[in-house]
Amino acid sequence: CTPWYDEPSGGRYLLHVGSSISYRAMDNNQILIRARPSLRNGPGALNPNYVNTAFFNGDTQTLANLETAAVLGSWLLQGEYCASFVDNAVAASGAPQGTIFYQGWYVEALYFLTGEHRVYDRKSAAFSRIVPNENMSLARSPNGSVFTTGGWQVGVRFSKLDLRDKGIDGGIVQDVTIGINWIWNPNMKVQFNYNWAHRDAPGGNFNGDINGFGMRFAQDF
Repeated sequence: CTPWYDEPSGGRYLLHVGSSISYRAMDNNQILIRARPSLRNGPGALNPNYVNTAFFNGDTQTLANLETAAVLGSWLLQGEYCASFVDNAVAASGAPQGTIFYQGWYVEALYFLTGEHRVYDRKSAAFSRIVPNENMSLARSPNGSVFTTGGWQVGVRFSKLDLRDKGIDGGIVQDVTIGINWIWNPNMKVQFNYNWAHRDAPGGNFNGDINGFGMRFAQDF
């Protein structure tokens, strides 16, 4: 829902909040929770898992989620929190662990340098595609070449996933991402991201920092 939506500005200022909960039976009373890095190269199977509980037994899983986002002109502030409860969990050693609690969350802030704002669709309660104030182009004129910049956005995000509880240790990973998005037009963009991640690996093996840089060119129709 949107408890605050500024109609005169067409949603240039708004507050979105949301929540969800699900209760799940597990396949053959087993569950596996893991996460790959924020920067990915190629098919998912080729990317390593930074945290991984491996398969363990349990009866049911409950997932609870809270989210919020605020558009303040060219600013977008957004965050999300997710909690997982696995009932009657059993470690690989066969020792009962009771209810296992895992959690993850992120917060991020993004800003349009060229004055745009994130457009919000109230019917679907989701953000729609970015439309820059002017498309990126290079045109010739009698007075020489004319270059229009498209839309530019910068952002920073912090995220953390904690899969460590009692006798079932999947590890902890947290990371910071700094990004620049260059929107050529509503259907084309280039994204640049630098990501620093710190991993507390399962069992304390191979702890440490991972640094990465990623770039993506995207076009859709």
